[in-house]
Order: sequence, then structure tokens, then C-alpha cells
Amino acid sequence: MQKIGFCDKYSLTQAVLNGTKTMTRRLEKPLERAVENYKKKYGEEPVIKYQEWVREGNFLRVHCEHDFLSFQTRYKLNEVIAIAQAYNDFYNDECDPRQFPEGKGWTNKMFVKPSLMPHGIQITGVRIERLQDISDEECLKEGIIQQAHPFVKEAKDVYVCPNIEGYFTHPRGCFSVLIDRPGVGHKGLWGSNPFVVVYDFQLAK
Repeated sequence: MQKIGFCDKYSLTQAVLNGTKTMTRRLEKPLERAVENYKKKYGEEPVIKYQEWVREGNFLRVHCEHDFLSFQTRYKLNEVIAIAQAYNDFYNDECDPRQFPEGKGWTNKMFVKPSLMPHGIQITGVRIERLQDISDEECLKEGIIQQAHPFVKEAKDVYVCPNIEGYFTHPRGCFSVLIDRPGVGHKGLWGSNPFVVVYDFQLAK
């Protein structure tokens, strides 16, 4: 079993666990190589016509203007993946951290074993698109929170993300700031507008 991590600083792990975050966008090397090879061959950016998940071989095939991109994604359609959490997030006080070599995994979820994780997600959709093609509805599925305006009762709702100061009048504006933060994406990622793999998921039963 594989594991997947979400940024705790912006409460994204908790958003997954409570069912409000059901989508994630990821940069993937196989996709980047496929796009670069296409650009070298045809001298232009790929224009997506349609795409399909090919069950035999487990890969995504993206049909473009001149050719198609074909590559295996990090996570597969219908795959169940463990949600990475540090052991001290879910073990009780009687759990001795000394049982973990050098404390690895006790507070750092990078070192945890997928088989020990209490929660998982199941991938329900896989596709690629440009990062900035995200819709307002999808921003909410990515963990952006919609709430009442904090100061003006008659105003429209605003959009926020935990540990990001201020509020936004548009969900895409809020998401663009979130995806530029370390641990979620990186600085300048929104502006570079790369192709990303979009995963839809649900909590695994």
C-alpha cells in the first residue's frame, strides 16, 4: 500500500478526514517528461482533446492535437491509499515512542508505515489539466473554506484557509495563495500554470 500526505499547517489532513477535501492536484515527473517530449517533437504545447484511464496497464492516456501523452500516474484509479499521519496523532498516551527507531514517525509522518495508518482514501478519478483551470467548485473540494463575511452581514460569503491571513472574495484567489505555499506546492507555482495530475477521492471504508 502507498501513502499520501496532506499539509497539516493548513489543516488539509483534517479536511480530508472530515470529508470536506475530496480532491488534490499533484506535480508528477512522468507527466512532466511526457509533456516535454511532446513539445520537443511537435514544437508546441499539447492541446488536450480528451483523456481516458486505461485499466490494462494502469496508465492515463491523454489525446492531444497531434498525438497522445501516455504515462503511469503515481496513484491509480480505484487504488486505496493510506493517509499519512504522525504516530502521535492517533496513538494513545500509553504508546511508547521509543519503540520507533530514533523516534522516526512519532512526530514526522514522512517516516510512518502505510500499513499502520488508521485512515485511507480511494481514488475515484484521475485526469490532467492546467493548474489554473481549476473551477470555483473544485477550490472548495481542495480545502478552501466558504464562510460568512466577518464584518459585513449583507456582503457575500468570503473564502479562507487556516493559517493564511485575511479572507478572499473569490475561491480561486484563495486557492492560488494556498498552492504557492511550501508543503502544499511552492512559490510561483500558480503563476507558472503547469500541467498537474488531478485526483478525485473519497474516504476509504
